[in-house]
Amino acid sequence: MEARDVIRETARAKEFSERMTITVDSGGDWGKELHANANSFSLFSTKRIFELNFTHAKFTQATT
Repeated sequence: MEARDVIRETARAKEFSERMTITVDSGGDWGKELHANANSFSLFSTKRIFELNFTHAKFTQATT
């Protein structure tokens, strides 16, 4: 079992019912997207888990 599967299973057990995935690439501003999604709760919103997908990202000294 991969670490993300353990995290997802634990989150479901703690009643996190919504998952949002943000794909990070080396040119995008994923921080703004994460911040906007994290602050977009409504009165009736459910617990959310955010996944950051770094599969295709290439980090340099300037981006770290």
